[in-house]
Amino acid sequence: QPTFGDNPRGRSVYGGAGDRRANRDAQQSGLRGRYYVGTFEARPGAGAHTAYTRPHPDRPQGTSQGDGPVGTLTSQPFALGGPAISFLLGGGCDPLKVYVELLVDGVAVDRATGQCREKMSRVSWSVGKFRGRTGVIRIVDASSGPWGHINVDHFLFEGWEVAMGEATTYDPDPKGAQMSGRASSDAF
Repeated sequence: QPTFGDNPRGRSVYGGAGDRRANRDAQQSGLRGRYYVGTFEARPGAGAHTAYTRPHPDRPQGTSQGDGPVGTLTSQPFALGGPAISFLLGGGCDPLKVYVELLVDGVAVDRATGQCREKMSRVSWSVGKFRGRTGVIRIVDASSGPWGHINVDHFLFEGWEVAMGEATTYDPDPKGAQMSGRASSDAF
């Protein structure tokens, strides 16, 4: 769910300002820019007619959909071309159900999960050993229980030499569906 602004600031978390697992911290996302991916939230932008600079008028700050919805968001394949990928990550802390993972040539090689708090922290993956191979980033929310959501923002492809063009294709589906994409520059 693309989420406009620091939406958690306008709502309580599980009945209070925090809970035991959130160490009673103030619940702010720490987003960079206007939007982040937040699967608990329900506060989209107003649309292209506002240049995406304002929230939807029917969704005030704090509007949420809860932990019920589940899903996966998968990037287009890209050529790995630098030493590191980093991003902001928050939300749930179950590494089997809510996480961000890097697949290289269709195989999961790294995974990160939140810390059961809305505030996102920077995560960095060392990817230099995969230079020239095909990568995919997948954001997974497969939980409907408490803290069954994930917050993700500000992907950086650090120190990459970017050459636009087609990435190597791989078969992510054993039934033979093919994916291909363009190399990414610095963020998605």
